[in-house]
Amino acid sequence: MLEVHALWPTLLLVDDIEGLDNLKMLDTVKSISVGTVKGWDSNIITSFKREGNVILEHKAFKELTVEILNRVEIFAQELGVDMGRYYIKINDSLVNIGKKGTFQEFHDHSPSDLSCVYYIDAREDQGDLVLGQFNGKIFKNAESTLDGRVHLPPKTGGLRVFLGGTPHQVNINNTEGTRVSIACNFDLIKKESDI
Repeated sequence: MLEVHALWPTLLLVDDIEGLDNLKMLDTVKSISVGTVKGWDSNIITSFKREGNVILEHKAFKELTVEILNRVEIFAQELGVDMGRYYIKINDSLVNIGKKGTFQEFHDHSPSDLSCVYYIDAREDQGDLVLGQFNGKIFKNAESTLDGRVHLPPKTGGLRVFLGGTPHQVNINNTEGTRVSIACNFDLIKKESDI
């Protein structure tokens, strides 16, 4: 069920993508080079800086890529972006693997315009995505305010889309299970006919 929420100075798209072969995507994840990232507060296992940072180029993720781009376009339109004048460019996409005890502290994906996370395999008790207040670009139709943070539990097939400059973290996974997600970042590029 597609939902677009107007929260603090940003919007949030929450959706479930059904009918995708998440088991096939999990098998593909097993073949991707992963490790931990040094230099910030995170112990998530990730493909960041290992696979050219464009995981969505793998054939197993083709249908997912189409679904994500469709929803990112809807989100951009909700922000007031004229998609007749702009197109969406995938900057990067990476796999994040959250085993027991893993987490990510607050960070953002600036300078990317938009970001998302898709849960290939996750249960709601495996560490919420927590969104803080946005302090970067303000798009048209994104001016309401709300103090506090929004906690979004993970869910297999769940998609969350938000502004790239939104501070966010992933709470600790205290379960024996493993949370597997794909994070993506996008830019809104003006079409050449409008430059």
